[in-house]
Amino acid sequence: MGHRVHTAANGTDALREAHRCGPDLTLALIDVRLPDMDGTEVWQRINHQLMGIRGLFISGHDPRELPDLKLDRKEILFLPKPFEAAQLDSAIQDLLASR
Repeated sequence: MGHRVHTAANGTDALREAHRCGPDLTLALIDVRLPDMDGTEVWQRINHQLMGIRGLFISGHDPRELPDLKLDRKEILFLPKPFEAAQLDSAIQDLLASR
């Protein structure tokens, strides 16, 4: 899709990678359920570090079951699994356009 992507196996690695990238990081794609911590915690810590970053959460869980996920903010979107590549691309474009 033309984006430069950095990957992380878990929340701890994601926080480390976000710190390494700094303000060059514009969007974080985060699974709500990670092996070592909740995706919302990862988001809160990355968002605190990098103001203005956008968050795209993915999950097989119903978003109503995720009370810590505040989906009424313009910098956050939720994409339910499973999804098509076109849906992912559209969500990314929507978030980046809202910057």
